[in-house]
Amino acid sequence: MKKKFRTKLKKLQYFKLTFLPGFCTKLLKKELVPIKKGKTSSFLIQLLEKQKLKYNYRLKENQIKKYFKYIKLLKIFNLIQIIELRLDATIFRLGFAKSINQARQLITHGFIFINSILVKKPSFILTEKDLIYINPKKFTI
Repeated sequence: MKKKFRTKLKKLQYFKLTFLPGFCTKLLKKELVPIKKGKTSSFLIQLLEKQKLKYNYRLKENQIKKYFKYIKLLKIFNLIQIIELRLDATIFRLGFAKSINQARQLITHGFIFINSILVKKPSFILTEKDLIYINPKKFTI
């Protein structure tokens, strides 16, 4: 358990994220040495940004590829717009959960209903007229 905690702290420091909601603000004492010194290429910058997205929103490579195909179909120019339409990100932004991990857990344990239908997929894409319900028998705020 402790090893996983240290790796999360190292990733926060590597991506230069000072605060990640739902996670402690404690940082490592020693500075991490960057992988590459000198001029950073545009490929490296894009790779680091993609890794930040994967780490913050708990996405996998296949999901990111799927969202890029989705962008081409809908002609949306921003990947974050689609990611923020996901159910887990929306529940986190609404304040029902303290972190995206907790929001994912609420969804998979059957606490969340969308339009009075139980949804257990955190990657569910919401539309504008969807109504989000929380099961009052299982969850109290």
